[in-house]
Amino acid sequence: GAPLRRCPACRKIADGFPSGILTLRGAFLKFHRDELLKIARNEERRARAVNPLERIMEIREGNRDVELLTTDGKLAQRIGREIRKAYQGVVSFKWSEDADLLRVTWTREI
Repeated sequence: GAPLRRCPACRKIADGFPSGILTLRGAFLKFHRDELLKIARNEERRARAVNPLERIMEIREGNRDVELLTTDGKLAQRIGREIRKAYQGVVSFKWSEDADLLRVTWTREI
């Protein structure tokens, strides 16, 4: 007789409110997209083993970039750092002043 409830991560996904947005940009992305996304999925798998609420909500493909929306800002931060460690490039972090949102941008031209 207990009511079913969604976990906090499932609510974020249903509401469409990420806590982290990682944007991958640059000419390097065009040729190594699959490897970069594999690093992201591997980091998500590691994070979920510790905290099942840390997930990639959505992957949005654009003409010149790829956006990964995450349920946790720290996950976006870790993915950005892991990609930088593996493929160099430039990573930047911008925390929102008024909302629980972290924007991470990784760029590498070639």
